[in-house]
Amino acid sequence: MQKNYTLNILLAAVVGLASLAALLCRVFLPAAILPVVSLPAVAALVLIALVLECYLTKPIPQRDWGVTGLLGALTFGLLPFGAGLTAGGEAVRLAVVGGAVFLVLTFLFTTLRERLVSGRAGRLAPLVTGGVLFLACQCFIGMVL
Repeated sequence: MQKNYTLNILLAAVVGLASLAALLCRVFLPAAILPVVSLPAVAALVLIALVLECYLTKPIPQRDWGVTGLLGALTFGLLPFGAGLTAGGEAVRLAVVGGAVFLVLTFLFTTLRERLVSGRAGRLAPLVTGGVLFLACQCFIGMVL
């Protein structure tokens, strides 16, 4: 079966749009205070891409987990660095942490997606699942940090 990389494309689009928005805010609103690139922001961007993929692809795609994680790490390392949001060392750290968060959340969301309700009640299930995973990430981050 052929592997599907729609999620990586959507992740690059979401992170790219967020980086572009931050870059445009820096250019046109230099006095504005932008939020820092943090773990909750990474988790939110990943979950947005996962929910979009859930609505755009009906069958659950087969994943090559190594390539998916590598592409996710490259996305989180290069796009914010290219937009000037991170410096060299911080970009490497964001790539490693972003790739790990991407893999964990993708695994959790994919396993939950297999068990989501079908039919009319299942239309909002990806949004609810993404919201619950985001709140779980916030609680976990609060306990660890």
